[in-house]
Amino acid sequence: MTRCFSQAALATALLAAPAAAQITITADEYRAYEIASGSTVTTTAFTTDSNSDIPASDQDRIEALTQLQGANQTWDFTTITYPNEETTATTVYRDGDVAGLPGASNFPEATAAFEADADGAGLLYNYLVTNDDAVFSAGSYVPAQGGDPEVVVRFEPDPLQILAFPLTDGTSWSDQTTTTTSAGGATTETVNDYVYTVVGYGTLVTPAGSAETLMLEIETTATTTTTIPGIPPQTSTFVTTTYSWVTEGELGATAFFYDAGFPLPGGGTSAVFAGYTADGDGGSTSSAEDGPGALVLAVAPNPTTGASRVLVSAARAGDATVAVFDVTGREVARLHGGPLAAGDHAFGLEAGALAPGVYVVRVGLDGAAATLRLTVAR
Repeated sequence: MTRCFSQAALATALLAAPAAAQITITADEYRAYEIASGSTVTTTAFTTDSNSDIPASDQDRIEALTQLQGANQTWDFTTITYPNEETTATTVYRDGDVAGLPGASNFPEATAAFEADADGAGLLYNYLVTNDDAVFSAGSYVPAQGGDPEVVVRFEPDPLQILAFPLTDGTSWSDQTTTTTSAGGATTETVNDYVYTVVGYGTLVTPAGSAETLMLEIETTATTTTTIPGIPPQTSTFVTTTYSWVTEGELGATAFFYDAGFPLPGGGTSAVFAGYTADGDGGSTSSAEDGPGALVLAVAPNPTTGASRVLVSAARAGDATVAVFDVTGREVARLHGGPLAAGDHAFGLEAGALAPGVYVVRVGLDGAAATLRLTVAR
């Protein structure tokens, strides 16, 4: 029996995402826990400018992202402009490998550490306390470099809890830290109260690919008291809210929108920011839904301005089709059609021959399918 589909029907079948399942991330599934001690991961962060430097249209989109909460949401970061790009090489250390690191003596409770070098700007060590229930930040250490002295930042009185497991819709926790500084006879104490809440779940879509995600809201209330001899203490309170999209894999995103109602440093009355991160070379991956690892599709680089590689990993042999479709559902490139052996396969895609825009790469194998959004830029 032959079935015929119109281009519109095919586009609907390819692009209409099913309702996203509510996901739960445990410590065993959280990617940072899976990286072996001594391994280095390269992460690229793509970020907007800040405050009044962001185009008004992007400011509106960022504000809309922060307001999109609840079940089965799609947070699309592909329509925002990211003029800034920074690559960070991060080496992970665990347990017995931590004690010998620079600055480790300041954080004797640490069970893990991240050594980060952002675009050669110098080393930064983040010290963590990790277990099956949570991740805590003990603080950070910057070695003396370039004539600058070393810097030690500790969260007091205890490490700050930054994640809770299992992490799922509705998960919430709170914590508090205190910092005290003194200069010229004046003492400033700042008490930071943090409230973390998972406020939504669904699909995170970035120019580097998409993934199931949880939307984490972080509300920070900073109460600062300044005491100067002979003058009554002065207290001020400032509340900010940021959002983080947490996935099990190599993608992540952050957004921030705050309408202060008064002039802010740098101009404007709104604090606005957005960004996404991707590990590796900016590629993306997708898995079929009929079994873990049954069919995995990857495209790198993504976005692309020229040639890309489409990588397919099949757990079993069968008849397969690997093709690229435009947003109308029209097939614009056929990379493979016919028998496909089990294992890993690579197909070349000359994206330079395609018009700039968004496409869908699809691999089908005997009823199983995996799709990825591909962005072609110029």
